[in-house]
Amino acid sequence: TYAYFRNLAADFGVDPTAKPHYVIVSGDVSLPAQGRAQFAEGGLYVGEMSSGMVICYAFSFVFNNAPAAPQQLIPVDRFQFRQAQ
Repeated sequence: TYAYFRNLAADFGVDPTAKPHYVIVSGDVSLPAQGRAQFAEGGLYVGEMSSGMVICYAFSFVFNNAPAAPQQLIPVDRFQFRQAQ
């Protein structure tokens, strides 16, 4: 079992006093392996509604029988899907 985390507010530059609203969908991501770590064939697309920004995150894993420590999601790309409000 693998666990992943990421500080979305920092990635999106959200004001700490704001109440951000996020939407999350999965999709295809094709990235080459890096050393022993392989990337999943899917990724997470996270949109922040007030900024109109989407960031795509990938996650890596290592084939190993031992439990793994939680890992950070890796930002791959970002784009604006609409104007900020």
